Order: sequence, then structure tokens, then C-alpha cells
Amino acid sequence: MNNKSRITAALLAFFLGTFGAQYFYMNNYVRGIVRLIFSFTGVSGILGVAEGIKWFFESDEEFAQHWTKSE
Repeated sequence: MNNKSRITAALLAFFLGTFGAQYFYMNNYVRGIVRLIFSFTGVSGILGVAEGIKWFFESDEEFAQHWTKSE
């Protein structure tokens, strides 16, 4: 995970989640490219806002566990 900031990822997801910025920040390029390809749909934006809110209220341990598990 390279000790990425949960707050930074949450803010990127909330404001730029339509384009997958949070996934590029988290070094998960496949998810970022998929989100970028589908950025013209409204679904991508809704998912970005939802992820941003979720990550903002998660603890650092939960966030780290999720990203360590998915790598």
C-alpha cells in the first residue's frame, strides 16, 4: 500500500472519483482505467462519491486492511 493517506484517497474519490483518481493514487491502475473508461456514465460519479464518504469515515486500520487484502 506504500502508506497512502486515507483522507487523501477519500477526497480524491469524492471530488475526482468519476475519473478514478483515487485508484491511480492507490496504485491500482486497472480499476483506475476501468473507472476512466466509464467516466461518461453517471454511475462512475455516484460510486466515487460513495467511496469517498465510506473511506472518510473508516478507521485507518480498516482502510489499510482493505487495501492490503486487495493487492
